Amino acid sequence: MAAVTDMAHATSMTMQSVTTSLATSLATSEERPSATAAPDGAASALRVNWAVIVVIAAAAAGVLALQAFLHGHFSALDEYDDGVYFGASIELFHGLLPYRDFAFIQPPMITVWMLPFAAVSSVTGTAAAMEAARFFVDIVSVTNVVLVGVLVRRRTTLQVIVATGLMAFSQGTIRSSQTILLEPFLVLACLIALLCLLDGEGITTSARRLWWCGAFFGMAGATKVWAILPFAAVVIVLSRRGHRSRRKVIGGAIVGFVACSFPFIIGAPASFFQQVVLTQAVRNAGGLPFPQRLADLTGIPMLSTSIAKGSPFGSLVLSLVLIALGTAAVVSWRRRREAPWLPLARVAGWSPLLVGCALLISPTYYYHYSGFMAPFSALLVSSMMGHLSPRVRHVGALRPSTRKAVTSGAVVSALTLLLALVIHEVVRLPVAPHIGDTLSDAIPGHGCVLYSDPALALLDNRFTADIGGCPSVIDWFGQERVLDEGRSVTVSDTSNGHLQEVMNHWIKSSDAVVLQHGNLGLDSANVSYLQHHFDQEEHLPRGLRIYMRDSARA
Repeated sequence: MAAVTDMAHATSMTMQSVTTSLATSLATSEERPSATAAPDGAASALRVNWAVIVVIAAAAAGVLALQAFLHGHFSALDEYDDGVYFGASIELFHGLLPYRDFAFIQPPMITVWMLPFAAVSSVTGTAAAMEAARFFVDIVSVTNVVLVGVLVRRRTTLQVIVATGLMAFSQGTIRSSQTILLEPFLVLACLIALLCLLDGEGITTSARRLWWCGAFFGMAGATKVWAILPFAAVVIVLSRRGHRSRRKVIGGAIVGFVACSFPFIIGAPASFFQQVVLTQAVRNAGGLPFPQRLADLTGIPMLSTSIAKGSPFGSLVLSLVLIALGTAAVVSWRRRREAPWLPLARVAGWSPLLVGCALLISPTYYYHYSGFMAPFSALLVSSMMGHLSPRVRHVGALRPSTRKAVTSGAVVSALTLLLALVIHEVVRLPVAPHIGDTLSDAIPGHGCVLYSDPALALLDNRFTADIGGCPSVIDWFGQERVLDEGRSVTVSDTSNGHLQEVMNHWIKSSDAVVLQHGNLGLDSANVSYLQHHFDQEEHLPRGLRIYMRDSARA
């Protein structure tokens, strides 16, 4: 704990040391837009901005490393989804296609992102390769912090601090990086698309860059369909520039999505549409209720937990944050004639509006969803600061230099507090369960093993069976959703004949069955078959259930 405190203090001191260099840059950059600065002043401000980006990215890397080590990352069971994504990539590496050979209810690009690690797993084993992939996700998230900084690098240093700091220390950024999840890769593709689109604060005049912008949005859509929301924001902003720019971006998006998805669509066109589109559209609800979603989307650590507990303090903080953001947005919008919103600011305004509304009304919402909101919220707050700074400059009787010092100190202090809250939450996270030894001790090293959670098989280095004829179950819940009209683990599962027949085939083809959750939708006949043809291991931790055939045990 002392080490954590020292790390927070060291990071705070590093960030505050940056403020000592703000005096020269803020004296010029806050008085006038950076685009009109004198060459020497602009170069000096840009150097300071790059230093800020590097320092905050390094702080984010430190928090993510802390999360990885304190959370018991190595060979631990973090999630259900990460096993599905990495397992699907391993199957793809061995020639099995999602949608055609097994159910997979997300777009296919995550299996491509993971392919290098799937290839390595043939040498190192699936457990080590999966751990390497988890740490790669941390690198992607740090890269996203840098990309947000690159987008706003020509703004005032204070705006750069706000944008990169909010992105780096948002609860969504940190929690969506704890293992292999879609949000970091989705954000990466969207930010690269925005970098292709924008030249400083304006839209590029390069047709090639417009095409590449669309292509990266297409790649983002092939990672997760949410990419349509910031893409729609870009299309709205481009509507002022006529049809040509819009057509190039839309055309590039179509080409990018088709290029990333083509082999999978050709392999199983009907299944691709059913699993990626229909099943997602009708899936049953789950996750956080509306008030917690609202708190989670702010990115403030532990606020959604506080709301869930009914804390008056949490409700007060959420209300104050929403009032402050709403007031700043209204004032900034009313000043648009004096200080017009440039394209980057308009994209930053539309994106969180569309993303936030979509996530608030979505049937499902889980803890890592706010990782997609973080970059757009950071860009929006940075943009609003640029529009509000002239108003702040005329408030109070303080001298300009004193006012700038107070403002910069307040911003850095707020971000330091946010960093401290993130570290505090990371420290309080429970250590992820390690159950690989339990599986290895209970199950012989041969035969077919059916896992309800693919991460169990991956961390046990038993994902690829050593004999033929074994069931290929990558996503138990995904297959369940596909066969039961989007519903998962509901009463309707037991009356779905096709689903029960599929599950019965899985069980009868297996020498051992490993269940991690509840009854997983099995009907009484399948439960009875398990109990009569398998022996259940006793005294297993964390609700784990292992069933062994007598022949397999012998």
